[in-house]
Amino acid sequence: MHLLLDENMSPWIVPDLEAAGIPALHVQNLSMKGSPDPHVFDTALRLGYDAVVTKDHYRQPEERLAALRAMLEGLRIFRLTFSATGPIRDADESQLRLILAHREELGAPLNRALLPASWF
Repeated sequence: MHLLLDENMSPWIVPDLEAAGIPALHVQNLSMKGSPDPHVFDTALRLGYDAVVTKDHYRQPEERLAALRAMLEGLRIFRLTFSATGPIRDADESQLRLILAHREELGAPLNRALLPASWF
C-alpha cells in the first residue's frame, strides 16, 4: 500500500511510516502544496497511490464529487478526525498511531457498496 499524505497532514510522519513498511509521500514533496483536492486525487491515481490520508471533510459539492470519482477509480481516502477536547489530540504522534492502527483497512479492497448513497 502506498500512501499520499494531504497537505493538512504532518510531513514529519513519513519517515516513521516508511520505517513501519508503509511507503508514503507528502504532497509538498510533489510540489503540490495548495493544490485543489481534485488535482491531489488525480495525481494520486496517476502515480499509483493506494490511498490519500487527509483531515478534510469534503463538504463542498465539487470536492465531494471529486472524492467519489476517485474512490470509484480505486483510490481510498482515509480521513483522520481529531477533537480539541477529545482523548486523541491532533499531533504528529496521533496521526502516525491512527494510520498504523488502521493499516489493514487502508490496504483492503474498496467495497463500493459501502459508499454513502447520498454521494450518487
